Amino acid sequence: MAIPTIRISIPEYNEVTQKMNNIHKMLLATIGIVICLLGMIPAASAEPTIIIANASADPGLTTTAEIRCHDVEHLRGFTVTLRYDPDIVMVVGEETNPEFGMDMSVIASNKTGKVVIGPLSIDADVTGADVLLATVTLRVDGNPGEESVLDITTGALIDTANAQIEPRTDIDGVFTVTGEATGPILGVNPASHDFGSIRTGNTQTQTFTFEITNSGAGTLDWNVTSDQAWIAVSPASGSDAGTVKVTADTTGLSGGAHSGTVTVSSNGGTKTVAVSVIVQLATDPTDPEPYLTTYTISNTTISPDGDWVEDYTTIDVEFSEAVEASIRIENVDGGVVKSLFICTEVTDPNPRVWTGTDDDGVIVRGGTYRVNITMDDGVNSLVYNNTEAIQVIGTGEAIISIGNGTGVVTLPITIENAVNIGACDITLTFNSSVVNVTDVTGGNFDDNVANLEHIGEGFVRIGAYQANNPGLPGDIIFANVTLEPVGDGGSISPLNLSVTTFKDATPEGKRMLYTVRNGTYITFLNGDVNSDCAVDIHDAMYLAKHVLGIEGFEKIYKETADVNGDDKITSADAMYLAKHVVGISGYEELK
Repeated sequence: MAIPTIRISIPEYNEVTQKMNNIHKMLLATIGIVICLLGMIPAASAEPTIIIANASADPGLTTTAEIRCHDVEHLRGFTVTLRYDPDIVMVVGEETNPEFGMDMSVIASNKTGKVVIGPLSIDADVTGADVLLATVTLRVDGNPGEESVLDITTGALIDTANAQIEPRTDIDGVFTVTGEATGPILGVNPASHDFGSIRTGNTQTQTFTFEITNSGAGTLDWNVTSDQAWIAVSPASGSDAGTVKVTADTTGLSGGAHSGTVTVSSNGGTKTVAVSVIVQLATDPTDPEPYLTTYTISNTTISPDGDWVEDYTTIDVEFSEAVEASIRIENVDGGVVKSLFICTEVTDPNPRVWTGTDDDGVIVRGGTYRVNITMDDGVNSLVYNNTEAIQVIGTGEAIISIGNGTGVVTLPITIENAVNIGACDITLTFNSSVVNVTDVTGGNFDDNVANLEHIGEGFVRIGAYQANNPGLPGDIIFANVTLEPVGDGGSISPLNLSVTTFKDATPEGKRMLYTVRNGTYITFLNGDVNSDCAVDIHDAMYLAKHVLGIEGFEKIYKETADVNGDDKITSADAMYLAKHVVGISGYEELK
């Protein structure tokens, strides 16, 4: 049997985690008392899977998503941490399954994108192939088309013997904002800017710009204001997309840190841009601080997509005196992305080239990046200049995914948002006692190779690359994997992807960003006649047309179709299934 992927997380020591730790201790103490009174019960032997359902809704609406545990025995209590993007979706409510006792979940930190869910159980003893743990209520705060991973981490899964149930597997979900925008939607980029350190006696005025966008429908009308006298904005108003110049005049400000906020108000929402600066008081006017005598950036916009057009930029500087210097590329939050140059003594260094990669050689996401140049003459305080920025376009984070399947099915491994993909090496792992891989065929790449020698161990490794043709863009198919069931009906296996190589088609083979979305395989789901991993009224229709011999409905998985248990597949099964779906009494069980 293949070993399922086990995810281990180390909790953050914040207020919410401390509360849940206390709850967990109370849970274990209470269970310990009960165990002493009732005697020890053997630990569960199941290997459960904890799953949160995918969910979707239109902006401004709420919906729910269930957290369920498959294949669990003698479950007494649990704690599950749910993480998400609070700019897209927000947890506004939750309810644990009453079978587990008092709901002790903590969602006070929901605005941070993290909640902890769990009950205080005393005498619960729950066994089942599909057990409801909790239901979360989700509010849509994002825009149509946006997605957030619903990332779950099971911190505790306690059985009636007061032991952790292990191994276990967590399967994340995805929340998708549906619908179409009916009005303007305001966006700003970047959302903050740090002018760095400005010494009195030098130029006291610094500027930067930010972009205003409208991702919705209709005309966006906006106004820009500042809450500090030393921060000026231009223009102060406009319509739809635009560029706003922010000027900071530190003349007369006291030494130390100063901050302010630029507010953009519009008929499509309100956004803010945080502005900060440090004013340094001059200490020795006879020895002026160093400064840049030359500063040029060849391309302030680059597109590192391998097409040889503005794939890189060159940064050329010269200092007023010999200094200890550095040139770094930083994100809008001030984090170092790429260290281009560090030297203990230099006046006129050679130009430095940035190809749009970070210090690990991975192509960065599209967005705004600042150039931060520091200089230290050993006398004055450190001087740095981060007034210039480089815009990276044409790159993003690819999504590598495999879907859910049941029965005999071929699932594609897909790559979304591809940019000049040249080579990819992916391993698919699964529970070989539940499902078997019978074939792997190529997708959109020129060449591919699959190693099927380890199917019995629960994994296959697939490589694909471009040969005669250029790198692949857009949404592509990496490979097609054919699966067949080998386990008992209703058995579940995770379909997990691990990426060894994901590089572009340039000679350097630059690594690219990606996110993995795993899938789930069910041997067969009783009543899922059309094999779409759901039982609904469409299955009744499909079954009826199959029985009548209508073209296009020939394929059927017979183990899912005999829902009335008479060992025959007839129109009576279609009627039974329809009555089950609409909830008619007497048809609750699919046999």
